[in-house]
Amino acid sequence: MINKNTFDRKKITDYSYSIMFFLFFSFSILFIIRPTLVTLFSLKKELTDLENVNRIYDDKIINFSQLQQYLETNRDKLIYLKEAIPDKPNLNKIIDNLYKAASVSGITFKSMSAPEVSLKEEKEKKYNTVVFNIETVSDFNQMMVFLESLLSQRRLTSVQKLSVSRNQEGSSSAQLKVEMKIEMGYL
Repeated sequence: MINKNTFDRKKITDYSYSIMFFLFFSFSILFIIRPTLVTLFSLKKELTDLENVNRIYDDKIINFSQLQQYLETNRDKLIYLKEAIPDKPNLNKIIDNLYKAASVSGITFKSMSAPEVSLKEEKEKKYNTVVFNIETVSDFNQMMVFLESLLSQRRLTSVQKLSVSRNQEGSSSAQLKVEMKIEMGYL
């Protein structure tokens, strides 16, 4: 039959205390300790992210200071860079420089042409060129003096094509027909 000791009140109380303690402990872990741990780990991750961002910013600051130091030491030379590659094509100055080089060397242009050049300023500055096709009749020494005079100017100048042939039209055998393609840059 059923033993009466089974329903003893003391044992039931002990189990209820344990169950209550377990429920309270689970509740505290779930609602008190877990959010604290989540916050702790998110702050740790944010700290590592901020340290990485700080390292990147430090590198940028070092690069800027090096660039500033470079600009300080080369400030006098930057004027030459603006003259070598100006902001605008300055066609009148280019043509004037070509004619000055021609007058120094003693050659005359038979023809000179340039394709269309956009004078409209663009928002994004990029390297552009102006190309001149020049035909002339001269002797070899005059041609060399012209090229030396042209290339000694501060503006960035490139001779893309140089074709020298004997002049069929002239009577003098020393005269050469010279065709040049000269390229000058601007921003």
